[in-house]
Amino acid sequence: MPAMKKARIGLSSTGSNSAPSTPPRVKFEEPLSKLGVRKTPTQHQQQQQEEPQTRPKSLWSFARNTKVEQDTSLINPRQVDEEVHSTFSQSTWSDPPPLHHIRVALQYLKFNALKPDSVITSGLLRLAKAMPDLFREHTISSMMIQMLRPDFTHSFKIRTNGAVVYLVCTLLHIAWDDIEDWPTDFVMAYLEDALGERSWCAIAETKQFVGNILTAFRIDDVSEDSGDDRFDPVRLDEKSSTSAVMATIDFQQYTGDLSLRKRYRDPTTRSNIKYFTLQTMWEHLPMCLGASAVDVSVRSLIKVMVITCRWVEVRMRAMGCMEFWLGSFMKSAKPLLRVVLRHISSQEMLSPEDLETWTMLLDFRYKGRSHQVEAVKEELRVAFLGLSGQVLIRSGLKHIMAMELNPNELKNPYHMDLMELLLQGISEKPAVVFGQLIRGYVVESAIQMTGTMLSPPLAPVVLVVKRWIRHLGKRSTGWNADVIIGLLQEGPHFSELAQKQEQHPGLVGRNPSVIWLQMMSEIICSVMLAAAIDAKESEEIKMSKFSISHAHAFVLQWIHAMIEQNDGAENETCRTPFGIVPLEVVRICIGRILYLDPPPSYALDSTSQEFDMALILRVIENGLPLTEQGLTALLDIRLPPKMLLAIVGDYIS
Repeated sequence: MPAMKKARIGLSSTGSNSAPSTPPRVKFEEPLSKLGVRKTPTQHQQQQQEEPQTRPKSLWSFARNTKVEQDTSLINPRQVDEEVHSTFSQSTWSDPPPLHHIRVALQYLKFNALKPDSVITSGLLRLAKAMPDLFREHTISSMMIQMLRPDFTHSFKIRTNGAVVYLVCTLLHIAWDDIEDWPTDFVMAYLEDALGERSWCAIAETKQFVGNILTAFRIDDVSEDSGDDRFDPVRLDEKSSTSAVMATIDFQQYTGDLSLRKRYRDPTTRSNIKYFTLQTMWEHLPMCLGASAVDVSVRSLIKVMVITCRWVEVRMRAMGCMEFWLGSFMKSAKPLLRVVLRHISSQEMLSPEDLETWTMLLDFRYKGRSHQVEAVKEELRVAFLGLSGQVLIRSGLKHIMAMELNPNELKNPYHMDLMELLLQGISEKPAVVFGQLIRGYVVESAIQMTGTMLSPPLAPVVLVVKRWIRHLGKRSTGWNADVIIGLLQEGPHFSELAQKQEQHPGLVGRNPSVIWLQMMSEIICSVMLAAAIDAKESEEIKMSKFSISHAHAFVLQWIHAMIEQNDGAENETCRTPFGIVPLEVVRICIGRILYLDPPPSYALDSTSQEFDMALILRVIENGLPLTEQGLTALLDIRLPPKMLLAIVGDYIS
């Protein structure tokens, strides 16, 4: 474990034999510069005025930096003298035994981990149960913490027999069970083991002790856990190898009444725990990325991230590594992805950091590994059922659409599949929502194109949207009318277009309202043409005919409702909620919607399917898609008789 910064602690009692009523509080002297937190001038001045550190060091500083000298009275550390043996042979104690005897017993266990004396082990448990304050003494606690550190737990004898480590965890739990705020030293020891060989942090025998430590990484109460949030199940299915001596001890009588409850409630302590936990994880990160990534290190870090992913910083960093881990360590990374998405989707209000984490996932490229895509889709479907699932879907759609419309971004081949998945997750009328999102980008594009010479039907937004519709409409039959409804729904964009037009009164034919109407008619035509093409492939011409006729009627009724009155002496323009539009533009738009003219985006875009007039004729050969409602709406539109006759005459012919 990396070297930690010097720390301060505060104890209400400095007696060697009394348990501190207030546990160690770690306060780092350096600012959190690596996390982007700066001290204010007032805080900096207060730090300069502080007196030099005079309080005792924490147990962790003592355990890490000071080697506990072997007791000189213990001639052979593999044996204990009769006096010490007699101390732990007693069933009860009228007076506290000397601390020296406890230290000797712990040293004996350290050197006899494979075959500990049952008298010593059971005596330590009875004494801890009767006088837990003795085991909270600094030196004794530090000795036990050292026995949980890699210097001891990574030895061969401990890897093959963890009985002594289990005993130490039990002694620490008994000693501190009545204290609500535990020492932060336990968290540090846990991190060392969890990011290393994981000798004791996730085995059945230490489950309850570690469960109390893990409350340092959570903000809610342990009793509120769901099944997925409970103790790390890693290695719980492995058979632990305790010695025969340890197997003869009835641990249930000593551990049965130990509690599992929330520890580390002090805000300052929790803040410090979060700081050194993040720093330790980030220092471990270089061994888990790139060509130098080691499988053991990656799995250990992922398991710690699963425990700590309630912190938004962990979720962001985990998602930043997830693309690599899904490619090289799929089995380990998938549970972490599931937990991260569950924490994000369970929030009522998403933070900017979580939204950024969410969009990072949508931009993964997978490098042709289809099994990774399916694994991510499986987790996304579960996340959409969460409290903020619909918010995630809409923000995800907006992000993908913005990336697709950005000419400076390299197109992601998986965006279309993700867009389809997101639309399927919308609870009500997904095609309407899709149309509303498209409408927003079309309005924005129309405002930007005001006064330019670019043909509106060939605007980039039209070509990109046409590709979306062609891809998605093929998989979602019967959605065309809903897309058009979403496109044409009245909203604040009407006032935006009208205000923009007032700023450019001289641009009658190139104002934003005209550009918007032309682009919308092109997109509507693309929607209906996609339905016809899909009908040809699936040989369901009648269904396509009904869909197109319904869309025709809706669009013509919408145009009739939008045209409030003719404007100008010669009736060459009409007034609409989104601005003044020339009647000739209205006629052109209606002609495209009725398939009198090929959509320019299809006729000139070599990357898409050409306009198929024969297909359209086949769709309408048994009757015009223009229904009675559509024809009535067309006749009610206040077009000049000659213009109306030209439209109807061309269509009938």
